[in-house]
Parts: sequence; C-alpha cells; structure tokens
Amino acid sequence: MNYFNNKKGAAVILLTILISSVILAVATNFSVISIIRRSDDSLAAFYAADAGVERCLYEIKNSGLWCANINEVYIGELSNGAKYEVTRKADNLLDSAGIFSGIYRKIELKR
Repeated sequence: MNYFNNKKGAAVILLTILISSVILAVATNFSVISIIRRSDDSLAAFYAADAGVERCLYEIKNSGLWCANINEVYIGELSNGAKYEVTRKADNLLDSAGIFSGIYRKIELKR
C-alpha cells in the first residue's frame, strides 16, 4: 500500500511542475510581447520628435515663418498618429518632443 502512495505523490509533483512550467512560459511570452510593443511605440515617438526638428530646420532655411518665434510651440502630426511639439528656445536651440501611444521622447538640438 505504501508503494502506491509514493507513486501517486511523485505523479502529483511531476504534474505540478509541468503545469507551473506552462504557466511560466505563457507569462514570459506575454511579458516579452508587451516589452516589444512598448519598444516600437518608443521608437515611433522618437521619430516623431526627429520629424519635428527636421520640419523646423527646413522651414527656417526656406521660409523662416514656421518655427520663427522664440518660445512658441509648433505642433504637427504624422500619418501614423504620432505628434510632435517643437519649441525654438533660442536662435541656436530647438527642443522637440514626440508623442505616440502615451510615450514621450524628446530631442534637443543645438547649433
């Protein structure tokens, strides 16, 4: 009788380890997917900030109207829904923030 109880206990332990491993694997996969998604959003926010800087530099070079006033905020939106806000802090300093999916990335450009 004691022999069969030991076999049942070992089977329960093995089954518990197997179920725990499956749960851990699923949780790890969800965590990795979440990190990758946030990383993509962060990159999109950075590119939006970069687009704002590039737009401001282009306008300063060609027309001088957009992004001409110091301490004024200039706002734009990209086709993917990302937004940028550029502020000309001084003649030689631009500050651009990119926002995408709740993530905020900032670029500061000095000449």
